[in-house]
Amino acid sequence: MLSLGSFNSLTFSNRSLAFLNFGQTAIFTIGLTICMLMSGIEVSKGNQTIGDFVLVNALLMQLSIPLNFFGFIYREISQGMIDLRSLFSVLKIEPEIKDKKNAIEMSSKKSSYKMGSNNNYSLDKIVIPIFEDLKTFEI
Repeated sequence: MLSLGSFNSLTFSNRSLAFLNFGQTAIFTIGLTICMLMSGIEVSKGNQTIGDFVLVNALLMQLSIPLNFFGFIYREISQGMIDLRSLFSVLKIEPEIKDKKNAIEMSSKKSSYKMGSNNNYSLDKIVIPIFEDLKTFEI
């Protein structure tokens, strides 16, 4: 279950990413528009060709891909920090059941499980096979 603190952190992370994406898109769009207008004026004066105009457009559009990638990286790092905070808060919780002071260690024997060959397994009431012709499976 999501705690109120985690929900607030998640909301903050998503909101900040939305503002970051909006800001990047607005700045990029304004810059692209200005560059395209300047290039269009130069084409109309005869100082540039149509190929130069297309080149300016293509180069500027290629700049937008890394900007979107940086937004994705920012979101993933922010979400990772939120998850780490939640993990550390779980680690601080004291267990309800504790071992006795003089408890002995449980002994465990090496064990394994092996299924035979040509086994078929599927979910009950659903005819979706999980394993078909499973030759050998050992844990």
